[in-house]
Amino acid sequence: MDQRGTRYHSDLQRLEALGVLADPCIVIADNVLNPGAPLHVWRVCSMPHYVTNIISLHKFGLTAVRDWVTISVVHQGETYGQEPEEIRELVALARRTDRFRWKAKSVPSRVMAGDPTDMQNDCFEATFARLGIVPSLAVTTALDGEGGASSWLVMLGPGQNPPLWEKPELHGLIKGGRWHSIVRDP
Repeated sequence: MDQRGTRYHSDLQRLEALGVLADPCIVIADNVLNPGAPLHVWRVCSMPHYVTNIISLHKFGLTAVRDWVTISVVHQGETYGQEPEEIRELVALARRTDRFRWKAKSVPSRVMAGDPTDMQNDCFEATFARLGIVPSLAVTTALDGEGGASSWLVMLGPGQNPPLWEKPELHGLIKGGRWHSIVRDP
């Protein structure tokens, strides 16, 4: 899923209600932290017919911007096709997310970079942390010493924060790259 994030939850619920998803089905949603898909995150993390991992990463080409991707395994079950419990704070966060998205589309990206984006992300992460929803995996990247970079998935332990991005200008230092799909303990 990679459309307007504040529609992910209703689109997914509709797909379930229409019976078009396989059992099991894998659903991947991008940009759920930035610009945001709070009701989708709540849906896939609070309903028992989903098993979800949240991956913390930095946006491609915008390494200073944090983001999340959700990967969910969906099984048909008692709550399949139903609406999750409504939490007013998340409805308000979804409205804030849409306002942020519309503003970001109306001004040059350099205006939204830094504090406005960081503040939006901080609010989103804090809201979900209060609900016990935090990333379970993180993408970490390091220079490989040969003009390239390597990225890998790292499992996060309980209470462990995703690693900080040490070189926000990393993309300017890379002459080539390679991808390692390694999952390892932190």
